[in-house]
Amino acid sequence: MKPIEIEAWALKIVDAIKRGAPHEDSRVECKAEWIGSSGAARRIAAHANAAGGEPILWLIGLDRQRGVVGAADNELSNWWSSVQSEFNEIAPSMADLLIPIDGKTIVALLFETDRAPFVVKAQAGYLEVPWREGTRTNSARRSDLVRLLAPVVRLPQFEVRGGSVELREQKQGLRFRWNIQLDMYVLPSDDRRVVIPFHYVSLRLKIERRPIAFIQNEFHLPRNRRKVLDSSSGSPLLKLTGSELIADGPGYFIITSEGCFSDAPKIESDPSLKGYFRPAGSPVVAVASGNMIEIPKENCLKAWAVGPRQSDLVLPWPEREE
Repeated sequence: MKPIEIEAWALKIVDAIKRGAPHEDSRVECKAEWIGSSGAARRIAAHANAAGGEPILWLIGLDRQRGVVGAADNELSNWWSSVQSEFNEIAPSMADLLIPIDGKTIVALLFETDRAPFVVKAQAGYLEVPWREGTRTNSARRSDLVRLLAPVVRLPQFEVRGGSVELREQKQGLRFRWNIQLDMYVLPSDDRRVVIPFHYVSLRLKIERRPIAFIQNEFHLPRNRRKVLDSSSGSPLLKLTGSELIADGPGYFIITSEGCFSDAPKIESDPSLKGYFRPAGSPVVAVASGNMIEIPKENCLKAWAVGPRQSDLVLPWPEREE
């Protein structure tokens, strides 16, 4: 999510609370003040485990009854470092944003939940998988874990096979334009059809501290690559309609996207590109990550080749079908 999207989401919750309007959102947690690291880790883990792969938003300095109370001075990096230490092996990734409202400041914390389940340390050396039901935090029951893990078992595998990221400068309108191509391979987990609606797909470019989300994407099938056909019907195993990708088996496809911005990005030392894919009817999201290696390219301010996380050999990608 871009910072402006996080802020807009937070302001929507603030406005609803001010009006006294219904503002129930299972992905949002409002806290009047910072809470201790152990309790925070347990509640964040519970919220993330029950979110089904969708991002969750915590608003510090906002109370559902009193409204905007403001967040007390707190060194966020130290607080988050303490919270992360309460997790076993991995914690959700977090982006933060300060939002001034009515002379006070609330802190928006956006957590990515696509790597659930999250496990926290409990007493006497035990571990716990917390689970959120309504506003309560409990230990996960077997049925909760089944609901969490069963969709993951059926998730297709998405692999990044190649691609490119280019940053160009333009003279008119917004000054900087990103051009992205991501070359993908999908492998369904069984012989059942998988449908991926285009609006359930996003690309997230981590080039700065906060990832840039691209949701207006175009999909193509590669040209000059032999199509795998269904042995019974003779039709391609991978098809595109005007609104979805349909996979009756494995296959290659290409995603392209672009976005224009007014400010030049601050390039980090370890940029990455991820694709997020949510099959129709699934409560969870599949994620595919690609490494970015900077390369020289004419007429580009910056350019990167995108490759798989593994040390695989990536051959030149064929042109896409029009």
